[in-house]
Amino acid sequence: FNFFDSTLTVYHHYKNEVIKHVIGEGAGHSGGDKMLAKNFLDVIDGGVTDCSLKEGVLSAKICLRAKESSEKLQFIKI
Repeated sequence: FNFFDSTLTVYHHYKNEVIKHVIGEGAGHSGGDKMLAKNFLDVIDGGVTDCSLKEGVLSAKICLRAKESSEKLQFIKI
């Protein structure tokens, strides 16, 4: 995945083919923020979330540990 132009390039070695997918405009975590906001609004309107609270907490924990790891330049266990 190329974060600079929000594209994903797939190299099919068995077909000698390269396919470039444009994922998004790059705004807000390549569209992730928009999806989080949509999911939040869906839940407020009585809908069902795409993940559990446990999965949400784990996701936040992973992000915080990744940030800590990059700051300390060392492996941080999750």
